[in-house]
Amino acid sequence: MEPRSSRRPGIAGFEKAWQHLGELESPENLRSWLFRIARNCAIDALRRRKPTMSLEELRPAYHPQTASLEAAALAREEEQLLLARLSCLSPSEREVIGLKFAAGLKNREIARILQIPEGTVSSLLYRALRRLRRAFEEKGEQV
Repeated sequence: MEPRSSRRPGIAGFEKAWQHLGELESPENLRSWLFRIARNCAIDALRRRKPTMSLEELRPAYHPQTASLEAAALAREEEQLLLARLSCLSPSEREVIGLKFAAGLKNREIARILQIPEGTVSSLLYRALRRLRRAFEEKGEQV
């Protein structure tokens, strides 16, 4: 058996989660509880090695609106505009936007994952979306 330190990152976190599964107070919290564990494991792994990937490299390989070459070009342009505008947000605003729209989580789940009040999540989302809208409008781009 290999020592824990040489295992893949995150495995130990999920082993701990499995061991403490019985301590989960309510089953409806399972999704956000596991998501928080995964997020913390990912953050720990990134802290151990400096990330060298840009947001643009994390783009999905397939965009749902790429039925034609023209649609693919427009979708790529929209992605580049969005990535450029996301850079005007704070890290916490980008994280909340990602959890809400990329991961498809509800505000209550985001609050549990980030361990902040649900009202704070709502405020962060509102401010982030308002700043994004302004960033697009300042450049004369459609939202």
